[in-house]
Amino acid sequence: KMSKSSYRILLKVDPVKHKKLRMDNFEYMKKNLKKIFKPLNKLDPICPFGYPILFKKRSKLLKELYKKRIFATSLWDKNSYINKKYKNSYLYKKNFLALPLDQRYNYKDLDEMIVQIKKIVKRIN
Repeated sequence: KMSKSSYRILLKVDPVKHKKLRMDNFEYMKKNLKKIFKPLNKLDPICPFGYPILFKKRSKLLKELYKKRIFATSLWDKNSYINKKYKNSYLYKKNFLALPLDQRYNYKDLDEMIVQIKKIVKRIN
């Protein structure tokens, strides 16, 4: 059950504004990272949680991003559906992560993040 104070805070959230900010940030990340990370096919987010990427050295990248206070999230690392039916399931289990891009970030924040991501990827590849 949600507390009354949490509920009051939730009522102040503007979902339309947050969605627009997240979509703008998604497109900004896509434009600025397309040379480093191949865009995922058929990706048409309604309201993105993060900017999804596949990276072979995911654990190294996450570790280095955390050092720079960039809190990316590994996704599907506990995927139990690895079989012939789902051809890419193992690939996603090992390589899939999401870069933060939520409504708290502006383009200056994203630019700083992008610079750090580019430096880290260059160093660990």
